[in-house]
Amino acid sequence: MIFLDTNVLLYRIDHTPQNRAKQRIALQYLERTDIVISTQVLIEFCNNAFKAKTESNRLADAEVWAFVNAWLRFEIMVVTSDLILAALESKVRFRISHLDALIIETARSAGCTEVYSEDLSETQDYGGVRVINPFRQPHKTRK
Repeated sequence: MIFLDTNVLLYRIDHTPQNRAKQRIALQYLERTDIVISTQVLIEFCNNAFKAKTESNRLADAEVWAFVNAWLRFEIMVVTSDLILAALESKVRFRISHLDALIIETARSAGCTEVYSEDLSETQDYGGVRVINPFRQPHKTRK
């Protein structure tokens, strides 16, 4: 199982010409069946989709609902108070934002050892959780 960060979902809806390659990569990952995401990721996706900077990336309510509903086929981890507390510790330990630490801790709680994100350092071990930037070229989807 792999954990997807919000940016993978957001590139799925990104229609700007400079991000077409990232959109294709996001589509490949979102076809997999071994995906874990969290309620945090879904909330961040909705928030960003409703207020995207470019009109072509801004989604209507029904479109957001359709994407979220489709992604409910993945394993969804609910952010709990225990995860929030664990993330506070990881924030300090790894010197990362609390939201990034919450991604790491939620992935760990789900048994994932890999988080696919472009927001965290690939060179750092986050206590047994490794970050892979799926958009760094050259990069192939792994199954």
